[in-house]
Amino acid sequence: MRKTGGFVLKALAFLIAPFVFGMIVATVSGWNGLRENPRLLAGWLTLLLLAVVTPFVLRRAGRAVMGHEPAEADRRAWRAGLLAAGLAVVALFLVPWRDLADWLAATLSETTGIPVVSPGGGGRP
Repeated sequence: MRKTGGFVLKALAFLIAPFVFGMIVATVSGWNGLRENPRLLAGWLTLLLLAVVTPFVLRRAGRAVMGHEPAEADRRAWRAGLLAAGLAVVALFLVPWRDLADWLAATLSETTGIPVVSPGGGGRP
């Protein structure tokens, strides 16, 4: 059962990694919109940092669950998990979610050419 849990955590890390690439592309494409709103920029960068850290944390946690990490490294993996949880809490309160939805809809519309409308009415119709 431990090996199954470890493999599940490592698989989640593998599946999350492409989203990080997409977030980086969105950041580069929509940088002007982010730069105009400092709170949105801070919140988006917090989410981006969380997305970058999460696959590493899940991979280390998977190795720890399977017993492939020594006890000291196991504790470091737990501390890294707590850091990721702290980042998630900070992002929860820091991100202006409606502004983020509008910015993301506009950025995706410009990048892909496909009209994306956010619930707040932002983006191209």
